[in-house]
Amino acid sequence: MRPIYIALFLSYLLAAGLAAQDGDEAPLRPSAIRLLVKFAPGVQENAQESLAKELGARLERFGPYADFILFRFDTAPSSEITAWLDGNDAVIYAERDARYRTSSRAFLMESNDPLAHLQWSYRMIRVDAAHDMNFGSDPGVTVAILDTGIAYMSAARFLNAPDLDGTIVLPGYDFVSDDNVAVDEGDGKLGHGTFVAGVVAQTTHNGRGTAGIAFNASLLPVRVVDRRGISMASELARGIRYAVANGASLIVLGVAGPSDSRAVLEAVRFAYSCGVPVVAPAGNSTDVQFPARYREVLSVGAVDASGRKAYYSPESGPVDIYAPGGDLRAGIDANADGFPDGVVAESFTEHRFTRFGPVFMEGTSAAAAHVGGAAALLLSQIGPVAPDRLYHAIRNSARLVSKLPILDAARLLFRASLVAR
Repeated sequence: MRPIYIALFLSYLLAAGLAAQDGDEAPLRPSAIRLLVKFAPGVQENAQESLAKELGARLERFGPYADFILFRFDTAPSSEITAWLDGNDAVIYAERDARYRTSSRAFLMESNDPLAHLQWSYRMIRVDAAHDMNFGSDPGVTVAILDTGIAYMSAARFLNAPDLDGTIVLPGYDFVSDDNVAVDEGDGKLGHGTFVAGVVAQTTHNGRGTAGIAFNASLLPVRVVDRRGISMASELARGIRYAVANGASLIVLGVAGPSDSRAVLEAVRFAYSCGVPVVAPAGNSTDVQFPARYREVLSVGAVDASGRKAYYSPESGPVDIYAPGGDLRAGIDANADGFPDGVVAESFTEHRFTRFGPVFMEGTSAAAAHVGGAAALLLSQIGPVAPDRLYHAIRNSARLVSKLPILDAARLLFRASLVAR
């Protein structure tokens, strides 16, 4: 028999609109192993905890960067409890803890020679001409990289990336392991976050490796992706809020997924309301994925070295801008340089955690990194600007190639004065 306080608590839920309909005596089962629940103001913590116990869940509270709690279940998923909770006045939303993934394919090239000549992607978006107007941004612009972390320090069996030695990397946070060491542990294939960070701000003019776009900017590493390449909505949402609270001028996401999430949407809207733009890959999928689908996010599709839409870039959905993402399929060498047509930056592959080198990668994450770097140059040029104005400037300065709006960093900076007005 249930303890008396459970019966009393369910009476409270009925009054609050949380109980099932009359005559519905079927037991409620969890809709997911991990369920994010945001209660309405006034629902006390003891009431939340009693509900979790009644439903057979373990309640977990996050830190200051979450306005939701986690119900963790051990039983098999079903669809009933989400609908039961989500349709009642005492709950603002209840949803599965959605998954997002990095999307990339890569291989490590065995060379430490300067390889800027292989960065066709920079020539496509006219980085050199942009650097004539703004030489690599400045440390006052902080770009938060929400990904697998950044190889910015030695930790356990992981080493720092040599070609980030001259880049400012601020202390960050690891929401996967819940500690303040946001070192890159890979996504199962690649040091994905280190690669994205490298495109944005890899140390430049140091006589080694490859170059970065906004190489004088500061990087804020936020690890939200585990070693399987998966980021949960609960980690991603907290990571976005953390980045805003810790001075990010711009957020670059390295993940995409098919699942909508109220927790992530509210975090994105929080960043937007605080004046922090969010750049996200459209995903390597037929349709644009989340969080790129949100209006408050600048969604980035990918083109290959010929300027055509990359074979993996979405066919439909809201793509705001295209940027180089590369093409690693066998036999593809559109620029005839004798190398694969992937985007190049320093990182590591999964089986060589302590061995860094130039990596060729394809994916909309690489494209988003180019946009993040160009945006950092613009913010250095004109100072903080509302996200919608930044997005508008990037879209309106694009160069049309095969009817696709492709990022043009030089034109973006040339028109910077118009954005600042």
